Amino acid sequence: MSYDGLILKLKSMKAQIEHHKELTKELHLLDAQYWYICSQDRKGLLPDLGFAKSKEKT
Repeated sequence: MSYDGLILKLKSMKAQIEHHKELTKELHLLDAQYWYICSQDRKGLLPDLGFAKSKEKT
């Protein structure tokens, strides 16, 4: 592989790494939000939205 080919490959890999970092940040944020909502629900601090829980499977 030529030097130019290696440079192009490295640039592509760098873009993939940056994209992965952004996805990881978003994943951690969503995990934290989910944990917070679940903990608030367990404590009974979430307001009732008026939806009834369905017992039948869809």
